[in-house]
Amino acid sequence: MLGSGRFHTHDMFHRSLTLRIKKFWLDHTWVEGLLLFCSATAICAFWISGPVFSDPDSFYHIKLTELMLHRHRAITDFPWLAFTTLKDAYVDHHLLYHILLMPFVWLWGGVVGIKVATALLFGACITLFYTVLRSLRVRFSFLFALMLLFTEDFAFRLSLAKAPSIGFLFLVGGYALLVHRKHRLLALLSVFFVWAYGGFLLLPILATLHATIILIGTLLHSGRWPSLREVARIYIPTWATAGGTIVGLLIHPSFPKHFQFYWQQIVQIGLVNYRDVIGVGGEWYPTPLNDLLSSPILLTTLLVIAILSAVRMRKAPTTATWTAIIMTGVFCAFTLKSQRYIEYYVPWGYLSAALLLRDSGILYHTNRFRAAIRRFRTEDLLPSVSGILIASYVCIFVPGIMITNATQTNSALHRGDSIHRLAPTMDWLRNHSTKGDVLFHNDWDDFPILFYHVTRLRYIVGLDPTFMYTYNPELYWKWVDITIGKQKDQLLEIIQQDFGARFVLVDSDHPELYENMINDGRFTIVYHDSEATIFRVPRPQGPQTTPSTPPSSSAPDQTSALESTR
Repeated sequence: MLGSGRFHTHDMFHRSLTLRIKKFWLDHTWVEGLLLFCSATAICAFWISGPVFSDPDSFYHIKLTELMLHRHRAITDFPWLAFTTLKDAYVDHHLLYHILLMPFVWLWGGVVGIKVATALLFGACITLFYTVLRSLRVRFSFLFALMLLFTEDFAFRLSLAKAPSIGFLFLVGGYALLVHRKHRLLALLSVFFVWAYGGFLLLPILATLHATIILIGTLLHSGRWPSLREVARIYIPTWATAGGTIVGLLIHPSFPKHFQFYWQQIVQIGLVNYRDVIGVGGEWYPTPLNDLLSSPILLTTLLVIAILSAVRMRKAPTTATWTAIIMTGVFCAFTLKSQRYIEYYVPWGYLSAALLLRDSGILYHTNRFRAAIRRFRTEDLLPSVSGILIASYVCIFVPGIMITNATQTNSALHRGDSIHRLAPTMDWLRNHSTKGDVLFHNDWDDFPILFYHVTRLRYIVGLDPTFMYTYNPELYWKWVDITIGKQKDQLLEIIQQDFGARFVLVDSDHPELYENMINDGRFTIVYHDSEATIFRVPRPQGPQTTPSTPPSSSAPDQTSALESTR
């Protein structure tokens, strides 16, 4: 009896402790959010801890931030790509992102600083997603946020040292303000979205979609067309986001030349794209349907469960849910068109699934499923089997996929361009070139790292080949034919007269170009290592021919000490 009393006291103590912990957890929900933020930030920091960047654009963002720190203002002219439309219509469409990077780059330098900022932004994205779900009263918000965190395609994209995380924060934050009717904050957010990310038009589109769903619901409910005043009131979010976007465009440092840039960036590159004509970045090519369904398998299975639950429970989704569902469909279509939109499809898919499960009420039936599993009976098979399947999904399938995705994401983010790539080559060029010399390089996606190492030179093409192709298609194809080794004759005449180049950089991946340069016999090798070879272009003899475009921008070349020395 005495032993039984001690056991009973011990059991009561543990129950009391469990209840106290549970009460503290429920009374201090910020602890859960803080834990999620710290965990996501630490995981991302581990993923990107290697001395590489998986996307070469990271080097461009570092250098642009360093230039802003040095000049104490935004960069509104870009003379470094004089053979592209950017020489006349450059816009830093990630301006707020670069401003955010400035303290990190100033404190820890370019490479470490941008990695620290990337990890913190990643943690902020996961925490915002969790916070939005909690504000919409979604049960198990923490679990949904974890599933998003460990979805490989999404985690990889948002762990890149570039701006997608900024777009996520603005768009998902805008959705939260929209459904909670914070229209003034929504308008203010729209102003800053223009300065932060090129996808700023998504916010007015989202607001208009949400308002249209409300209008359709009003029509179905009342059976009559609302008055113009009611329609105007319903579309207040549209007016707020459109007004904020217009203000952001009008007060942008690059006004008014940014309109030409946004036409290229949003329409020609983002929507139309020249991938069938020229060689664009891999992210712009289509996603096979089977890859879209199988790669984010956690999301696919969750969406299937959510849809089946909504059909089974026969409960109509709310306006917020319909908005998320339609946005998921739109982003799914765009992801099938171009791989880069996976960073939108995945979080909106999880948002839709979570809201559908909330609306169906299935998230509040977990006790019923646990009870059905305990009293498993053949005559009441469906609840018991459903409970077993859900328990297996949550306890076995989800953790297994999460661990696999985390491992694969870590491997993917440890591959890419070394921070030391081409450093000796560019050191030689820095010491043996004159400010404004044109470097003929053989890859458009090499520009960011070349620009990162040396800003005193001018380059042929970078950031996206569309900028050069739309500027001068004939010149673009001349550059392509030379770099792939197709053009073998008159190399000196084209490189010297059409491009005005002083040096040619040939990396080890272009043996055909190297052989053609050697066979021409008029170029001099001035530097060679295992990564690249630099050829000096002889100066023209006799009357000089003007290159197809001047190596400097039409705007004054804003010389700085940093540019002159690097």
